[in-house]
Amino acid sequence: MAFFHGLGKLQSFADKADTFADPLGIGNRTSMMATVAAEFFCALLFAVGLGTRVAAFGLAFTMGVAGFVVHGGSPWSRRELALVYLTVALVVLALGAGRLSLDHLGVRWLERRRARRARNAALAARPDATVHPFPSPVATRTELDGRTD
Repeated sequence: MAFFHGLGKLQSFADKADTFADPLGIGNRTSMMATVAAEFFCALLFAVGLGTRVAAFGLAFTMGVAGFVVHGGSPWSRRELALVYLTVALVVLALGAGRLSLDHLGVRWLERRRARRARNAALAARPDATVHPFPSPVATRTELDGRTD
């Protein structure tokens, strides 16, 4: 969507901004800016899986307006693509991006970092423990039993 729809609008923004459709009554230029933001920038974020639910909301809103308001009286063939994009955006909005998204990978990285810091803080609180900058991923027998013989 970003390259087939949004990029063309972004490149012709200066020429078409004053004549762009204004279905929400917010002004032609503002309507085109919002459409470019959704169809280009949100579509790029959506594709790489970064801020996916926010991007999916922007895309769903824009495609809903395009499919039901702008092309509402048009034949099905004119509205079909906008409604397909709307459906995909709503599914991702409801279910999330999945395991291969940057959102998921970032959350996993933060969780591992938080666990590592908590483990280091717990070890540092023990007087006989040494905190290593790169702790072993395998727990020692002492850590598993909780013994400090």
